[in-house]
Amino acid sequence: MHIRTRSINPALAILELTGRLTAESGSALCDAVSAVVAEGGRHLILNLSGVRALDASGLGGLAATLRLVREVGGELKVVAGSAAINELLRRTYLSVALPAVASEAEAIASFETAKV
Repeated sequence: MHIRTRSINPALAILELTGRLTAESGSALCDAVSAVVAEGGRHLILNLSGVRALDASGLGGLAATLRLVREVGGELKVVAGSAAINELLRRTYLSVALPAVASEAEAIASFETAKV
């Protein structure tokens, strides 16, 4: 998996993931999120539109990422992209804690509305 990080402002960042989100890459995701949080990021968007496969370990990585962000008083949203990933998030009830939005623009706007 490849992770590209873009800062929108000091508190808001987008992590764009491509490839497979599995056991091997779940820890890399947590490391990337930890680095963003260490630099002051509190509101993160995970763009999963480039993720080709997501397994149980990958879901665990998403849950761990959510915990990391919440521990610093932040919020995490996902751009799920594919119908299969949206369905997997819904079936595992992860979508309740980790809201999916249709686009990066929608996620950014929701944070702006919340006065990031």
